[in-house]
Amino acid sequence: AQTETVAGDQLLVATGRQANVEDLNLEAAGIQHTSGGVDVDPRLRTGNRRVFAAGDVTGKQQFTHAADAMARLCIRNAFFFGRQRWQQRSVPHTTYTDPEIAQIGLTTAEADRQGIPLDTYREPLSQIDRCVLEGQEQGLVIVHCKPGRGQVVGATVVGPQAGDLINTFSLLMSRNLSLGALSNAIHCYPTQSQVLQRIGDQFQRTRLTSLTARWLKRIIRCRR
Repeated sequence: AQTETVAGDQLLVATGRQANVEDLNLEAAGIQHTSGGVDVDPRLRTGNRRVFAAGDVTGKQQFTHAADAMARLCIRNAFFFGRQRWQQRSVPHTTYTDPEIAQIGLTTAEADRQGIPLDTYREPLSQIDRCVLEGQEQGLVIVHCKPGRGQVVGATVVGPQAGDLINTFSLLMSRNLSLGALSNAIHCYPTQSQVLQRIGDQFQRTRLTSLTARWLKRIIRCRR
């Protein structure tokens, strides 16, 4: 395997937390756990069906927003007869560098390894007026969708507001909406969120097949 040496002045190590459950005697309650955390099923139930677990203690994505989402799911499933499953791929995350890097769902490399076909749309921030005005043109949005359907399976955003922009793709994925929803929504001008509308417009243009174009021309001629 190839190795690479990177020189620097400081090193930040953020390894997350380890579940502190050794002294809780969870086995007595029928709750299994490992060094990675408490074992839960897709509905976040432990081995004891009356006990749910959420957050870092599960050993899953160790983000504050992920813990909050897990807690909400536990409440719905425990008290309101819900049967919702934890959708790990619908959880966005952001690396707060300059510029920020935000991601959700499948990446290009993961899709290639799994042999998953994708439609991919890209839009550079250099095409967005607000980014040009503020001199923040370095960045882009990449979105992966199911072929022909526009349903998002992954997205990556690089830019000064990547952490804000990625949340829209979490909504699209959790509600199974297509990119057409971005095109149809009205976005304030000038804002960086217009990059989302341009991504939606790209998808809409792919739906304008030669057959559709011919029908539209006929309709327009008939209306003249």
